Amino acid sequence: MTEAIHSVQLSDIVIPVIGSTGAGKSTFINYLLAGAKSKQRVKVSNDYELSGCTKNIEAVVIDCNRYVESQRFNRRIVILDTPGLDDDDIFTNLEVMGRIVKWLKAS
Repeated sequence: MTEAIHSVQLSDIVIPVIGSTGAGKSTFINYLLAGAKSKQRVKVSNDYELSGCTKNIEAVVIDCNRYVESQRFNRRIVILDTPGLDDDDIFTNLEVMGRIVKWLKAS
């Protein structure tokens, strides 16, 4: 399991991306990051057999600084790339969900 982020703030928005193996979770995150000026990218499987490549939870932090009525609000969005569901070759669905829960608790 990827280490939890110990600097998670109460104002952070944490979004785990969960779905079947090969559904495009990592690809979706990379497209999202392309517009977020983030240098962090997640690994994407290069094969077309829909095999899982994400084995650990990977957190990507997007800083979102907003100005509302001349006040600055610092918010962060934490996107979690998670192992795929329905891929018993790596983890059972229960193991994947358990890893996500452990990560959230530790963070």
